[in-house]
Amino acid sequence: MTRESWAFVFGIIGNIISFAVFLSPLPTFYVIFKKKSAEGFQALPYVVALFSAMLWIYYVALPNTLGFVFGIIQMVVYLIYRNATPVVEAPMKGQELSGGHIIDVVKIGTDPNRAGGGAGSKV
Repeated sequence: MTRESWAFVFGIIGNIISFAVFLSPLPTFYVIFKKKSAEGFQALPYVVALFSAMLWIYYVALPNTLGFVFGIIQMVVYLIYRNATPVVEAPMKGQELSGGHIIDVVKIGTDPNRAGGGAGSKV
């Protein structure tokens, strides 16, 4: 058998065992139903099984659901802007602050050709 065949067989076996685990409380619930009383049984195993199933739903369904939603959003944005003319913004000279001040960003460096030297000058 190939590796893929083994993976398929073990996947089927895992699904059968998982299904059996979820069906395992049925005899207990049959006894509870027949006696019309849950006396002597605790809810903890059933709560744990429920939360376990909920975590698997979160693990499997949430990423796929989010991927679907994000894909829809991306398609909507694309459809809205597919024929739009791009907006060209003018380059900014400075950044305006809340006080109404403008800061100019200036490149400060040394000119190696200046007299008096600098970081790159030859002395």
